Parts: sequence; C-alpha cells; structure tokens
Amino acid sequence: MILLPLPRKICLPEKRRVPLLKLMTCLHTKLTLNNKFSLSPRKRVFSLGLIILGIFCQCRVPSLYLEQVPSQITTMEGYASLVIKDENHLSRSKVSFFVLLPDRARLDIADPLGRTRAQILFLSPRAYLVLPGKKVYWEGREEELFANFFGLTFTWREWNNLLINQEALAADWQVARDAAGRIRQGSRENLTFEIQNYAQQTAVVTELKISFPRGEVRWRLTKILFNHPSREGIFSLDFMNRYQRQNWAEMEEFLK
Repeated sequence: MILLPLPRKICLPEKRRVPLLKLMTCLHTKLTLNNKFSLSPRKRVFSLGLIILGIFCQCRVPSLYLEQVPSQITTMEGYASLVIKDENHLSRSKVSFFVLLPDRARLDIADPLGRTRAQILFLSPRAYLVLPGKKVYWEGREEELFANFFGLTFTWREWNNLLINQEALAADWQVARDAAGRIRQGSRENLTFEIQNYAQQTAVVTELKISFPRGEVRWRLTKILFNHPSREGIFSLDFMNRYQRQNWAEMEEFLK
C-alpha cells in the first residue's frame, strides 16, 4: 500500500521535573542559611511542602500527547505497560511492540526492571511465544495464545481494532458511547472492555481495561509512532532452528 500520511507530531510533555526539584532543594538550603541554620516551624512546614511537591512532580508519569494520526496506517511501534491479573497471580510488565497491519506483530515483554522475559509473534493465523532465556518456544493459533497467555478470547486483528479502530468492533460487540459519540465500553459473551482514556481527539486508546470472569488485563500506552519501516528480521522465525519447541503445559512451568 502506498501512503501519503498527514504530517504528524507525537511527543511527550517537556521534562521540567528535574529543574523543579533542584529549585525546591536550593530554596530549602537558602531558607536554612538565611535563618542561621534554624527555621521557624511555619517555614519548616512550607519548605518541606515545596520539597514534597518537587518529588511528586519528579515521579509523576506524563500522559501521552498525540496531536495527529496519519489518515492511513501501515505500521505502529511504541511502548506500553501491561498488567495481567487472575485468581492466582498478578503480573506487571513493560512492552515494546511493532505492528505491521493488518495482522503481523511482535511484542517484547520485559519485567519492571527492563529485563526481557518473553517475545510474542503474531503471524496470522499462527502465533509464537518465545522465551530466549530458556531457549524454548511455543507455536499455535493466535486465539490459543490470547486465551493461554492473556486469558482472553481474541484475535490479533480484534486487539488492533480495539486500540485504534473501535468502530470496526461495533458489529460484534454491544457498545456504549460517550457524549462525543466515541465508544467507551463494550461487552461480548463473558468479556467486557472499558476504554478509560483516548489520546486527545484521536481514536488511539491510551488506557484500556478488559475484564473476564477470572481476572482482568490492563494496557497503558506510553509512546507510539506510525508508518516507520520495520527493521530487518523483526519477524524472523530463526529461533525455531535453535530453541526447543514445548507444549503449553511445559511453557507454563518455564513461566512460573
């Protein structure tokens, strides 16, 4: 497909948190020195409050700012946080992803410290879960991977539509809209989703919650870029020559 995308501007708010924290610290030092190393109780409270405010701003996670989305999209790449909760456990992960529409994707899943734990490939209709550290992999249908790994009855195309093209879901889901006409909730059989935030006036979902009888999945988008070329070998299946194939029960033991 030949594309003529619109100009795009995708950015995060400017990082002004470190200077603010430094300002608070300097202010506290100046107040202390000007009072001969002794602050009145009121000034101590005021100074401490400023420092706490600075620390809060330093730690605050900025929301994604997305001014425009191309009129046609062939690829998406970016970062997100993923939380999977069921009756037995809670897992938190960082995800980097590359999507080649309509039905190819790679997800690299890391723990909160940034160490890669798993790679997922969706090459419709097949899907692969790879554990590089264990030198093993699983292969099956994409619906099986969604059911086994995420606990959801989904296809990759449905997931894509949920994130960037919600109107495509209206035929198969019972949906609820907000005052602006955008889809906010949906239900199908034993699944429900709630779109908690969009990126400004675009159709890009930044915060999503999917609930099912045994738990929930939460997705929070932190960065996204459109229509960048894929790097060579990103969808390579070379690992099949080097790693050992396992069934799902065996993979679950490695995932513990």
